[in-house]
Amino acid sequence: HVATPAYNRILVRAEPAAQSRLHDVAGRSGLVKVESTEEFRQRYVAERAAGTSNIGILAVVLVGGFLLLAAVSALVLSAMDRAGEFNSFRQISAAPRQITMMVVWEMVLTVVPAWLLGVAATAWMAFLMAGGDVAAAVRAMPMGTLATFGLVGLVTAVAGCLAASRTAMRSLNRFEMG
Repeated sequence: HVATPAYNRILVRAEPAAQSRLHDVAGRSGLVKVESTEEFRQRYVAERAAGTSNIGILAVVLVGGFLLLAAVSALVLSAMDRAGEFNSFRQISAAPRQITMMVVWEMVLTVVPAWLLGVAATAWMAFLMAGGDVAAAVRAMPMGTLATFGLVGLVTAVAGCLAASRTAMRSLNRFEMG
């Protein structure tokens, strides 16, 4: 008794007469399924497509989430620690709006490349899971999920960084008044 079979598929090519005999013998046991080459190809391609689709979504969540989390946390902490830099900008007559726009652009220029790296990593993983088949990898790429994830991440990052920078500027205003 073997708990798990050593192979889930054994490919055999035979002459039509031998193939018919193999089908008869295997069919009686119920343990072996005999398929034509075309049936096997269709089922195998469908299984691979389903596998690459699932891995694409998983990769988006893992890789993209990690990259966005790293970018957001680094920039929010940076904005909170930059009170002295904001004070210097205020002393040279920079308007709060200019400082805010600077912080927003820093966030965009950090998050977008991180998202692009996540997309590239996802594409690479889909390509590998598709066995080097570019067409299957492109079909497996969850474009809608990637775009939505990127947009939500960017909006969240900008909102978090704006909140941190406004808090830092408010503390400067209280310090200047007091």
